[in-house]
Amino acid sequence: MSFLAAAESDTEPAPLTVGEAPARQGWTKYATAVRNRVVAVLAPAAFAVVVWWIVGLADHSIVGVISTPTGVLHEITSYARSGNLATDVVTSLREALLGWAAAVVAGGATGLLASRIRVVRYGLVPIVEVMRPISPIAWLGPFVLWFGVDLFSKAALIFVLCFFTVFVGAFDAGTKVDPSLVDAGRMLGSSRLGIGLGVIVPASFRTLSNAARFSITAAWGGTVIVEMIGASSGVGYRLLQFGSVDNASGVITVMLVVGAVGVVLDTLIGAVLAGPLKQYR
Repeated sequence: MSFLAAAESDTEPAPLTVGEAPARQGWTKYATAVRNRVVAVLAPAAFAVVVWWIVGLADHSIVGVISTPTGVLHEITSYARSGNLATDVVTSLREALLGWAAAVVAGGATGLLASRIRVVRYGLVPIVEVMRPISPIAWLGPFVLWFGVDLFSKAALIFVLCFFTVFVGAFDAGTKVDPSLVDAGRMLGSSRLGIGLGVIVPASFRTLSNAARFSITAAWGGTVIVEMIGASSGVGYRLLQFGSVDNASGVITVMLVVGAVGVVLDTLIGAVLAGPLKQYR
């Protein structure tokens, strides 16, 4: 055997054992799906940035209106280095998460109770139906009058914004629980509390989790709006501040921050709920 043939024979890969081929094929499919997804997201974004850049450079008279990618990048860097970015995001997240968490607990509990207990349903649902169409912004005046412009008033507005979404989702889920599951719990001697915690909540968990995940992005966006109306810090306050001095790069920077934080929040909530969803499906 020649040296070349010997070298080629030494470098030939070992044959795949049983189980390795399907695993490698599965990994290849996963990598291809990830690549296609990344390309599907990045290609339109890159095209939009190129068009944005060309438009911004073509007419200098509109640079102050739409800015340019380099201007936004410079503003993001300055915003982050100043420390205002972290401070504003933390302030807004505290307000959003406090109101959202209270709304999920209160809306989920009262919605499920109203769906299963007739007295609660007749007493609570009409009130909810009357108050649900009222815009949360309409509550700003009374809340500022009652609580001032501190953390509590903003969290209360976020609570109102999210509560009705969670309540409606919980009420709908509770009314659609399979009656045979409830009857089985009663036959086993479970109390009403036991049936509620052991049957109603698990059977309604998927709908409740969807309502919670939907409302977290609503809470984050609502916090920005509330801070634009009355606040001394936060991303909404910073957005209004940049807009008042015609800083287009600053406005776009804050908008990108709001969108990025919203995606992170939605992803985190989805990851946290993924385990319980598998258990209760």
